[in-house]
Amino acid sequence: MEYKQYKATLDNNLPPNLDAGTVLSKITRIQPNTFQLNGKETKGMRVFADGGKEYRTSSGVIMNQLEAFFKTHPNETMDNVKVVAPRGKQYLSLEPSQ
Repeated sequence: MEYKQYKATLDNNLPPNLDAGTVLSKITRIQPNTFQLNGKETKGMRVFADGGKEYRTSSGVIMNQLEAFFKTHPNETMDNVKVVAPRGKQYLSLEPSQ
């Protein structure tokens, strides 16, 4: 098997990243996790939204925002959310989509 083909099968097993510009109509739940990055254990999160779609993120700002929301509102959904990269900053954040 060629490496290119092997790499494609690995990428297909991972959910897509939450990238700047992503609009989510409803975030239903989150699942914190960890993964290995350059030999270090790194904090990450799976985000479940829009009727069963799954995304991943390792943005500390987004993870903090989602953890705070679901800690205080465990039985609610976060609606109409957009992922943004604030001007001049090197991180992603959430803001209202409307």
